[in-house]
Amino acid sequence: MRVGTETLRLKRFDAGDGRHCAVLLHGLGGTHRYWTCGPEPFALLEHRTVLIDLLGFGESPKPWMG
Repeated sequence: MRVGTETLRLKRFDAGDGRHCAVLLHGLGGTHRYWTCGPEPFALLEHRTVLIDLLGFGESPKPWMG
């Protein structure tokens, strides 16, 4: 993802190949693991499912403060 001149790399996990997409975001202090069911139940419903670790959380890098 680009913000201005910076490129931000967010860790994402996805499953499924469906026509519809469900994006699951965690709350403050959480990670993609917050969704203990994982993406598979949505994939079984023919949905592509994307779990994202927001910048500074989980497996996404910490923001750079310059």
